[in-house]
Amino acid sequence: MKNLILLAFLFITISANAQLSEKSEWLRANKEEIYQDIRNEAVREWDGNNRMIIHFIDTQSEAFCKFFKEPYKSYAQAKDGTKENTVMLDLISRWHEVRGEGVYVNYNMIIYGINKHLINSNY
Repeated sequence: MKNLILLAFLFITISANAQLSEKSEWLRANKEEIYQDIRNEAVREWDGNNRMIIHFIDTQSEAFCKFFKEPYKSYAQAKDGTKENTVMLDLISRWHEVRGEGVYVNYNMIIYGINKHLINSNY
């Protein structure tokens, strides 16, 4: 009986901690298609590991939301032919995958690429 109670407590604790972040919830409510593409990739990569699925969704949602802040915003909204636009198109072409259920874009790697470009262009 002790083991059953302990198991139930453990399950409740794990379930309580495995919730989407505020940014992931925002993405799910406001950009459903992007959220679904991220979720599909998380499930594909971490099938059955709910904590890692949530972590994956949270980190990708956090990276996506950075596109609305500077300096990333200037890359996301760059006009054709600008240096920022060229960098953004290059990063997206490198860090996306077309799948049957949608297009997965690795937003973490795009943010990393922009950061790398910013650092290199300041020298």
